[in-house]
Formats: sequence, structure tokens, C-alpha cells
Amino acid sequence: MHLNFKVIRMTPLVFQTYWDKNFQDCPPINHVFKLRFTESWFRIHSLPDAKRYATTDAERLEILHRQNTLLHELADDIGTRIFLVTGGYAFKDNASDTFPAHKSLDKYAFQDLELLDLNAVLPDYYDEDIVYRPAFAATEWQNKGEFNDLLTAIADDELRVFFILPAGKILFAPYDGGVDIVVFDDEKRAFLKKKFADWLPKREDGL
Repeated sequence: MHLNFKVIRMTPLVFQTYWDKNFQDCPPINHVFKLRFTESWFRIHSLPDAKRYATTDAERLEILHRQNTLLHELADDIGTRIFLVTGGYAFKDNASDTFPAHKSLDKYAFQDLELLDLNAVLPDYYDEDIVYRPAFAATEWQNKGEFNDLLTAIADDELRVFFILPAGKILFAPYDGGVDIVVFDDEKRAFLKKKFADWLPKREDGL
């Protein structure tokens, strides 16, 4: 699906149409990507030896270096449109305000999407009374430091946000320990895995 994002206002309906067309049968939740897109998914670790959290300034810089380098490689050109997606969990009877409160999100114009009944879409993982409210914002890649506040908060396990690069139909989902990446183009995915081979997990299952 091609949309001219520079002229179309990104309403929740437009975004939901884009998501359903390109990532059908998958809720917009980070940890589900490796389950639903197994053949197109791979992971990098943010620190050597699969260390999960930074304990020194040098390690914090290494996390930002790896994640920014990969984002730059995926974005290709300065000014590439990016969607940010976050959200919050709640019980069904108390789902009025689920947006995560974190200052790194304040500068983006997030808009709520439809509430998800998680037991209906992921019955093996969630009880019947849990819902999830995703929200999205449209922005652009400008430079390697553009998202440092977000990436740092995610690395410190304060927040969950994933990035969509719609021009390439790519998902970039950092977490506290690494980044899950979904690239449907086989050639591009193979190129990325070769280029960043030193950052890939050593385990056979790619985790």
C-alpha cells in the first residue's frame, strides 16, 4: 500500500488502514513480532556478550551507537518518514487512560488507536480481562541523535516504543537488551545481518 505521507494527514484511521494492510494478523505490540514474523525477524544485542543493562557511561554510549547506526542504515535518507508506536495495558473495567507517562514522549503528537482485547487476539498469552491501547505518532528521521531520549528510556526499561519505516515496510523495536527488527525483503535482511554480524546473538534461535 502506497501512501503519500507528506500530504495525507495521519489520522488514526489512515494509520490503522496502513497497519492492517501491511502487518495483518499482528497486533502492534513489540514482543509479538518475533512470533508472527518469524521468517522476517532478527535481533541485535545492544551490548557485547548479551549484557542487558548498561552500568557505565561507555556502555550507555555503546547502546546508542548500535541502535542509531542501525536506524540510520534502515532510514537510508535524512528525512525518511517514521511512525512511533507505544501503548499501555489496563483491565477492561479501567481502560480510560492507558497512555504511558514519560517525558520523552511529550514532543510527539501521539493519537490513540482502537482498544485491543488481548485475550481475543493473543489467547495463549493474556487473560480475558486485559486490554491494550496503542497510540501512534508520525515524525521523520533527522540525525543520529534524534531519538536518544526514547532509546535511553527503552534501554532502561522505562518505556516501550517501536518504530515503523513505512517506505521499506520495516519494524524496528528496541527493548531493554537489544532491538527486534522485521525486514520482509530477503536480500536486504541478509545484507543487514551480514553487516551487523558482530551484534547478532550467538544462540541458534537468534535470541
